[in-house]
Amino acid sequence: MAPDILLKRMMDDKPLADILDVYDYLGERQGDDNYTAILIEIL
Repeated sequence: MAPDILLKRMMDDKPLADILDVYDYLGERQGDDNYTAILIEIL
């Protein structure tokens, strides 16, 4: 997942739980880099 995608999702005007759900979904679909691996471990 590209870092710019992560930043754009952080700027969404949504509740934190919704943003984390999006990260979880994107991590499952595009989990082939270090950024995503770290997020998956944290979440």
